[in-house]
Amino acid sequence: MRPSLRLLTARAPFTPTGLTGVLTHPQPKPTLMAICNQTLSVLSTLPPHSVYRQSAESITKSRLAAISSIAPSSIPAPDLPHLAVVFRRILAELATSPSETKKLWAQAQLQHWTRVPPPAAAAPEILPNQTIDQASSVTSQADFTPETPAMGTVSREAVDEDQIEVPLELDMTAEEVSEAEGKIGEGLIEEVIEQAWAELRCAEAMKESAVWEPLEVQPEEGQWVAFERTPAEGKA
Repeated sequence: MRPSLRLLTARAPFTPTGLTGVLTHPQPKPTLMAICNQTLSVLSTLPPHSVYRQSAESITKSRLAAISSIAPSSIPAPDLPHLAVVFRRILAELATSPSETKKLWAQAQLQHWTRVPPPAAAAPEILPNQTIDQASSVTSQADFTPETPAMGTVSREAVDEDQIEVPLELDMTAEEVSEAEGKIGEGLIEEVIEQAWAELRCAEAMKESAVWEPLEVQPEEGQWVAFERTPAEGKA
């Protein structure tokens, strides 16, 4: 019923979807593509034999292929850090809305976007008779202080986000959203985006924990025997 209902109404951003507390996403296609690409980037750092990497890559690539096939655009999809610049602006304004529903939704979405690191600084301009190292040195001396963390964990103050413009394609129509939801088969596009965020956080946690490495303390012989699953015995 929910997908059918959206076909009969105007698909306006931040309007009800039929799910309590979930509003219509203003830019579902670039958002899902950016999250999937970031997830695949994190997963690529895990060992190829990791079962989690194999299964998560399969799901993520399937979602990415489905959403990318809908109304292909000549505008390249922005990466997650640049898209985060856009949404931090939008959601900061929406969080002051007199509508309590919009305010709560914006606050929940900001929890995702504020965890995304800022875009990397632009590559230094190399002048005639100047090496790359010299150009980088000038840039770092002009823009950063000795306390500035390494790029990737750099504070947002080091990059002026107000000066960043991120081109986005036109919003998806209700028909295109319905087609994407049918291809992915995991509910509303807003639900798929939330699942994609969860997968990205899981991948980051798996990478940080290095779960594929040997245990620091090896279990004693037979420690897990009592928990093994054995076929049920019964009469034929």
